[in-house]
Amino acid sequence: MESKRAFSYSDSIETNIERNHTMNILNNMEAVFLVSLAIAGPASVLVDVLPEANASRTPPAAVASQQVIPVVVVSARRMTEEEKRQSLEQEARDASFKVASRGGV
Repeated sequence: MESKRAFSYSDSIETNIERNHTMNILNNMEAVFLVSLAIAGPASVLVDVLPEANASRTPPAAVASQQVIPVVVVSARRMTEEEKRQSLEQEARDASFKVASRGGV
């Protein structure tokens, strides 16, 4: 008999979790809708107040009258094969020296 009372008590408690969850979602959707209306209303009024854009093409004569783009000219001679080899060896020595000095610290 004792075990039957425990079941009868728990049977009387409503545990409809899905229904409560669905109601929470519906309440949240209502809040989202109201917030979107609160944002959309004033935004539409602000957009109407803005002046129209005056987009126009620049006439070709104005483009032609602009100053010429500056050009940089670099004058140098090409390295010989021997100079290239020496430069690469020097870079390799410098790189290995940097790596060795980092490893010692």
